[in-house]
Amino acid sequence: MRKFLLIGFLLALSVNPLFSQTEKGKILVVLNSTILNNGLSQIGYQTQKTKDDDFEGNPTKTFNLNLTPKMGLFAWDNLALGVEGSINFISIKNSFFFGDNVNGTILLGGPFFRYYYGKKQVRPFAEIGALFGGSKFTSEDPDGFDPDSTNKTNISRYKGGVGLATQLGSKVSFDTFLGYSTLKEKDSEDNPDNERDISNGILLEIGISIYLR
Repeated sequence: MRKFLLIGFLLALSVNPLFSQTEKGKILVVLNSTILNNGLSQIGYQTQKTKDDDFEGNPTKTFNLNLTPKMGLFAWDNLALGVEGSINFISIKNSFFFGDNVNGTILLGGPFFRYYYGKKQVRPFAEIGALFGGSKFTSEDPDGFDPDSTNKTNISRYKGGVGLATQLGSKVSFDTFLGYSTLKEKDSEDNPDNERDISNGILLEIGISIYLR
């Protein structure tokens, strides 16, 4: 009997650290990258060029980097409330339309809510959030013929979806998130008619969560 009790105690010690990180009072730190998005950039690099039998244009080179840091507090067991940011860096060399070089940043921030379910090695979670901020893009002609120009937009984004947290240890999990988002963009300057673009689509993110305290 004592042998079975000892085995059960050792199993409890080995499992509980994995699943006690979502208790009330714990801190959640997340770093994600977006690999599928609507309207905003995701991480990646690509080249594009136009050619026919007699002509081949210079390639357009595009680099995107997206980071989505989050920090939250478990206000109740399994329910984390916190703030989220979204940082995008975009660099386009030899823009396809005008041959310009374009550099831009997108900065967003807002609240998020995440709820974990179950006590398995792979735990599902649900998450909703809202982000607000803007973008700034600068276009410059490498040949010096056209003056530099800057475009600024206001952005709001709402998202929700489900994910899986795969435990990598007592304090770290690998997360995948599949959701749906609505994005609204409008020029912040010279926009008397309040013209705006609205896009909806699938969102896919991967990242790492760290559970503190």
